[in-house]
Amino acid sequence: MQRQSVLTGIAAFLIALAGLANGITPSACFADDTNEANLQVVVVPKFDLEKGSTPTESSLEEKKLEKRLAPVNAVAGISEVVGRTLKRKKMKGAIIMLDDLARPGDKLD
Repeated sequence: MQRQSVLTGIAAFLIALAGLANGITPSACFADDTNEANLQVVVVPKFDLEKGSTPTESSLEEKKLEKRLAPVNAVAGISEVVGRTLKRKKMKGAIIMLDDLARPGDKLD
């Protein structure tokens, strides 16, 4: 019986890890009361944003995430996103990565 609960825990961990790799962060991963030195700010949409849209400050929010869980190329502030075009659709709560943002002159596929 104990082995089954261990396997269930490992499966849950692997599913959460796969979600993180795809920019889908479970709200349980966001820190509320962890030491500030161990936190990184990431930016997430408040609602689904379509490819080709230009996010506004009101459509985004900053979340604090444990540094060990934060993707290396995550956007670290709303000002980095506002006014830039999204290269792909971003779902509500998904971490916005630098690769998700078009540069001036980029063509959207």
